[in-house]
Amino acid sequence: MADTTTSHGRLILTVLGGLAELERELTVQRTQEGPNRAKREGRRLGRPPKLSAHQKALVTKWRSEGRDNADIARNISSGSAFLKTGCHLSRKNRRRFPRPPRN
Repeated sequence: MADTTTSHGRLILTVLGGLAELERELTVQRTQEGPNRAKREGRRLGRPPKLSAHQKALVTKWRSEGRDNADIARNISSGSAFLKTGCHLSRKNRRRFPRPPRN
């Protein structure tokens, strides 16, 4: 440990503190660089979509035909809870299929 009662000890602590601060700033900078580069390159961030575009089209079609969630889920190998939340739709289209009233 550095002796903080002497000027040499305080200098060493000041230098070590400055290096720690520099390292922290570099870490933050590198961490932010990855997602920014991915966005510039046009890559999609986050989890991959659970349903393909074809499956989403099928779900939309079957829902408009009046099929229930359990039947649709069996046909696309997904859970019915996933379909009930509307996770397969984009945010702007989620209100198109309101939840059916409970009996």
